[in-house]
Amino acid sequence: IVTAVYNDGSEKDVTESALVTDGEGLVVADAYVTVSYAEGGVSVTAQASVTVSAKKIDVPTAAEDLIYDGTEKTGVTATADYTVIGNVATEAGIHHATASLTDKENTVWRDTEDTEDKTVEWSIAKAAVTSVTVNVTVPEGGLFTSHDMPEITVLSVDPQLTGSVSWDVGQALVAGVHPYNWTFTPDDDNYGTYSGKYSLTAIQAELDRIEVSGEYRTE
Repeated sequence: IVTAVYNDGSEKDVTESALVTDGEGLVVADAYVTVSYAEGGVSVTAQASVTVSAKKIDVPTAAEDLIYDGTEKTGVTATADYTVIGNVATEAGIHHATASLTDKENTVWRDTEDTEDKTVEWSIAKAAVTSVTVNVTVPEGGLFTSHDMPEITVLSVDPQLTGSVSWDVGQALVAGVHPYNWTFTPDDDNYGTYSGKYSLTAIQAELDRIEVSGEYRTE
């Protein structure tokens, strides 16, 4: 409340008419502001105590849906209120950026109301392998249920990548025609694995004959 005091001892509330002449750009260290009021060609000023609170800044958030494509990605964007390091990367994976308040005298983080640097986790997802063609070598005479899983190799990959293919663990040949799961793992960690199925025909092993070796003796 600003009150004008006249030389006859009378007073008037002039709060709505008074001006704070240095109220712009206040900082936490400021303890006073200058208030002025003019009337009838007379201008007077006075100082008023003031408490300036630090401006609260939202902690930056990580960008979403970033996918590896060989170009640089920005996971956390800097603003006028804070700088960011560790926010640019090319490789797929988990990354960590550090945000620092630009003005630690007059700003604080909104969540903790302090000025400690913030670590923001961000990520670039692996690119997808769109197709893989495999070849399976079946031994002459066919596959029997007693055999191990046959040899499987890569014929082609899109995009063109090197890598390895193998049967998923825990599979065994079952009599008849059945699909079996395989997985291609790229050598380049920036690409995800690719899975597929391959149908195999296995024959149930049956007794065929007996063979005797050595000499049979009787007494």
